[in-house]
Amino acid sequence: MHLRQRLARAAAAPVDHHGARRPEAVARAGVAPARVRGVHGPIHLRGRCASLPGHGGSPVWRTEERDDAAEGRLLIEEGHDFLLSIDGGDVYVLSKGGHLASAATLHAGDEVSVFGFADEIPDRWGLAPALHGRGGLLPAVRSGSELPLLLTRVVR
Repeated sequence: MHLRQRLARAAAAPVDHHGARRPEAVARAGVAPARVRGVHGPIHLRGRCASLPGHGGSPVWRTEERDDAAEGRLLIEEGHDFLLSIDGGDVYVLSKGGHLASAATLHAGDEVSVFGFADEIPDRWGLAPALHGRGGLLPAVRSGSELPLLLTRVVR
């Protein structure tokens, strides 16, 4: 797949809860978590950041530029896994391999656009419904081997 084709997917509007790519879906939350489960491959979501249980107070993601005498100018990026609150529930965002493209800091409550690969992870917090209580699977979005997870803060 060529770079232009990959970037075209990133520019696509988020999938709405009916599975359609429509401009009005951008203004709303994005896609229901149940719909994420049916997606294989790249997905574009939009919603609000929420800290994981027990991780409140600190930034969800931050970048910092620093000048170092030995190394020169450095970009330091620190991201933590977080929940993306969207229409109908939460999607777990795995930070490993991700990049924040449009802001210095993301906090819980900030609206973000997330482009990554759809996945599922075991639910360690009891957030996902399961047949016998705790222990279900959470829909997730993550980096892939070809493309990183990309985050942008939505500013209105």
